[in-house]
Amino acid sequence: LKACIKAKKHYIDLWDYYEGILQSRSHDAELKNAGIVGLLWAGSSPGIINVMITHIAREKKNVHEVVVSFSDIVQSADETMLPFNFQTVVEEISGDALAFEDGAYTFVPWATKSIPVDFWPEFWKADCYVTNHDEQYSLPVFLQEKGIKNCYFVMNHSPLYLQLVPPMKQLWFFSEEKVRVWEHEVSPLEFVNTFMKRFLPAEFQSDDREILFARVDDTTVWVINNSVEGIPAGIMNTGIWASLIAQYIATHDIAPWIHHPEDCIDSDWMIIELKKRSFEIQIDGKNI
Repeated sequence: LKACIKAKKHYIDLWDYYEGILQSRSHDAELKNAGIVGLLWAGSSPGIINVMITHIAREKKNVHEVVVSFSDIVQSADETMLPFNFQTVVEEISGDALAFEDGAYTFVPWATKSIPVDFWPEFWKADCYVTNHDEQYSLPVFLQEKGIKNCYFVMNHSPLYLQLVPPMKQLWFFSEEKVRVWEHEVSPLEFVNTFMKRFLPAEFQSDDREILFARVDDTTVWVINNSVEGIPAGIMNTGIWASLIAQYIATHDIAPWIHHPEDCIDSDWMIIELKKRSFEIQIDGKNI
């Protein structure tokens, strides 16, 4: 970000890290003076889903609660569900989760609060854990005028991994200290993650498509994209959306300061562009 300010070039990033977001937002005045746009969360979630939430919220007079999630699969047995990188799963489960509850920000101790969700029967109906993601950092800011009270990011983590993480933590697997493994220096968690990627059977992983979910009070939206030629859907979503955001900033008049996708990306434009790229977007079961 500092390099972009110095070079007077627009900036986008994929932050999903609370302290980093606060740090980036502190540069508002510098971006304004440089005449450049800084856009955080140029990924799929946060990112695409944020814009879709504001798309459906604009027709509502009030918004009480927003619940956000994503999955790489529709249905899978709990004991086999590793929807993405093992290290990411561990970090989501083990870290205190940012939530917006009763009109204020709070951190929820890991895997201690669950939210009942029903993203339509063919997708999900379960008690899902509030976990680490930062849609709920910017969305309440954007939706304050509608009186929003609660905003959560949740995941339906497998009981297997919920049981596995506490003993790993007790055995210092989350230490940031590096250890030498042959010619490489890695943390214990990095080593386990590499091991998992190398030896985990293919049927224990799923990255064939990514589904972004959100429920805005009584309205449900999901965005679906499939993997292409072996490239996981999550990677496709992130790459496509970052490219579209760069295109949007280059061709639209956006005020020069730090933005989140929902406060500057036109949702009708986004829906048209995603449709061109074979995304499926549904609101309350109707393909739009």
